[in-house]
Amino acid sequence: SLQEVIDKLGEIADAGFDKVIAVCISSGLSGTWNAVRLASLQQERVEVFAYDTRNISVASGLLGIWASHKVSQGLSFSEICRALEEKTFSSKVMFYMDSLEYLKRGGRIGTVTSMIGQALKIRPIISCNKQGIYYTVSLIRGLKKGKQKLLSEMVKFCKGHRVWLGLGHGAAAEELQEMAEMVIEELGSSAEILYGKQIAATLALNTGPGLIGVAALLDP
Repeated sequence: SLQEVIDKLGEIADAGFDKVIAVCISSGLSGTWNAVRLASLQQERVEVFAYDTRNISVASGLLGIWASHKVSQGLSFSEICRALEEKTFSSKVMFYMDSLEYLKRGGRIGTVTSMIGQALKIRPIISCNKQGIYYTVSLIRGLKKGKQKLLSEMVKFCKGHRVWLGLGHGAAAEELQEMAEMVIEELGSSAEILYGKQIAATLALNTGPGLIGVAALLDP
């Protein structure tokens, strides 16, 4: 809530900090960015940069890690804020979902679409567009084809760049490990995996089990 953000900014100020970079998931999918923006206007103790990553999950997190590295390198607050804005579209996440049921429950697709998709065993690969809104990259039948398509799309995005990778799964640890090995085999020494874990419950509510996600940040 807005008040929780205001309280957190107060705690940060009490700890002796006077500047905050808030790395938020897409404003097109969550109210977090707007809450931080509004909270920053209701206090004067800390200077706040509310950064809309126009992305979600690990893709947003990789930008946060990148920003923390820039702090360690001695860049100023304003320099990091500008650099983040320029870096936004260098980060991308794609994820394969093993069921449409949880998207239907969350109101993100209709019942008819879900029923047809389940009957035809169609599974989506989803990403975020430049407005930070979900879009369907591809519709695939079956896990094997889904993993291959996810791999090919991410390799296409990453090819020719040094990349940080983050991977997440929803009760699909073995499939994620296989995906990690496939990505590294394709990208080689240009890729470094920073993260590979089970996704948070708040995200899993909308995706269900069987999710495999890969995020990349180009030229970190």
